Amino acid sequence: MTRVSFVLLIAHGAAACASAPPPPPAQPGGPTYEQRIAWILRLEDQRILRDQAPPAAPPVLVPPPPARRGQPAVVAPPPAPPPDLIRLLGDSEARTRRRAALAVGHVGLREGVEPLAALLKSDSDPEVRQMAAFALGLLGDTRARDPLIAAVGDSSLLVQGAAVEALGLIGDPAAADPIARMLSQIVQSGALAQPPGDEDVRLKAFPQLASVVLDQAGQPRVRWWPVAFALQRLEDRRALPALITLAREAHPYTRAFAVKGLSGLKDPSAVPVLLPLLSSGERSVLIEAVRALGRIGDPAAAAPLLRMIRDASTNPQVRLEAVMAIGGIRAPEVADTLIDLLSDPVPAVRASAIRSLAAFDTDNFVTILSGLDPDPDWSVRAALASVLATLAPAVGLPRLTAMLNDSDQRVVPSVLAALVTLKPPTAAAVLFERLKADDPAVRAAAAEGIGQLKPATGASALAEAYRAGQRDPDYPARAAALAAIAEYGAAAATPVLQSALADKDWAVRVRAARLLARLDPGAGAEAETRIRPAPTALTREAYQAVRLGNP
Repeated sequence: MTRVSFVLLIAHGAAACASAPPPPPAQPGGPTYEQRIAWILRLEDQRILRDQAPPAAPPVLVPPPPARRGQPAVVAPPPAPPPDLIRLLGDSEARTRRRAALAVGHVGLREGVEPLAALLKSDSDPEVRQMAAFALGLLGDTRARDPLIAAVGDSSLLVQGAAVEALGLIGDPAAADPIARMLSQIVQSGALAQPPGDEDVRLKAFPQLASVVLDQAGQPRVRWWPVAFALQRLEDRRALPALITLAREAHPYTRAFAVKGLSGLKDPSAVPVLLPLLSSGERSVLIEAVRALGRIGDPAAAAPLLRMIRDASTNPQVRLEAVMAIGGIRAPEVADTLIDLLSDPVPAVRASAIRSLAAFDTDNFVTILSGLDPDPDWSVRAALASVLATLAPAVGLPRLTAMLNDSDQRVVPSVLAALVTLKPPTAAAVLFERLKADDPAVRAAAAEGIGQLKPATGASALAEAYRAGQRDPDYPARAAALAAIAEYGAAAATPVLQSALADKDWAVRVRAARLLARLDPGAGAEAETRIRPAPTALTREAYQAVRLGNP
């Protein structure tokens, strides 16, 4: 080979090498769907929207290798951003966006309102928009009202329903009219397979609901059970004619809800409709009819209710309801029957007989009480303690004082509650003593009583009770101490509530944050931040379990 040929060959090879494309810079691999779901589950459980960004990496002391001639230097990829629920709302997969939206609602921070509202407005997937609306309802922030009202006109019925439900949860009365218009369109279209919800009921908006489901005469346009359910929840006397009509319907759900509504109105004109229902074969209808007749108190109901009580074949639950109802009816034979029931073999019946007898005839009950031995069942003794709170102090206090030493600690909370009601001079001393009891339910009842009576040294005692409650495996005693100390005002309660923001139980942290916000609205946002992340016993690896992401 000549020298020229050799030089040309080398030059050709160098040119070929120079023209080769440079290797692309390293790219981080994106997280899999399972990894994203694990992030969502963990952040949701910890009640936080995102992980904190990791600290900046220290400067590299070893210089990178020099770049080859003609090629760019290899650049290390940037670190992956930390898991973030708000960022996941923009994920490329709809199923991830939907699950992230639900998690934002569960986290419960106001920061989630605007991202969810944007998702509700612009996402192309109706199931994602539906979940965004539902999550806004979970947040309960009034700033979401207008986006949700706009979503009532969404092209998807799924989104419309979720938006209406969310507006009901937020509870802004301004949403009643848009909801009523949507429901009216559903009723007028004849599309009855998907009944309207109760959102106008949550807003206590009878005129708007009536404009949809009632005609000019006040009668139901459609006679399905959701209408009866909605009307009974309003407890508005203007619904009486419609409820009487619906109580005659064949469907048991419709009748049961209508009868429950009549019970709340306590109108005697409903008695002729209710009495025939005592022979109903549907237990739900029968129980609601018994309750309604007891609340109305018409003597005409006494005879059929007494027959139920005396009949051994009566369903036990129905019989118990009849015993509770009969105390509200003034009629012959009621008192004698209730006295006989004080020796019934069923503890729940004996307890109900005590309550009914006290309501029926207080004077005679005092006489009967003097001859009663302590009941062998603790639940009956607890019921007696509650009844004693309704009597004059001179009558109830001696028995209650003796019951403080009951052998079953489950009785004592009812005794303490009764003492708080009667307010004897010794009540505070008793509550302070029981605030140190071993039983957490007793301590919780004592704390609640101190919060109601507010004796002078109660705040310091409650603070100590909260600290002592750290040994409890459950949280009710600590939560009761916090609620009680808040009754003493911000100066006394704030130090204890601030310390409770780091309690080992999430429920106590939430209680403390809400109490702080009630005492000082300006401290609410900071408290909501300080209680997070929520305590959890799970490791990060536990959230990656396949059964959690794909049950």
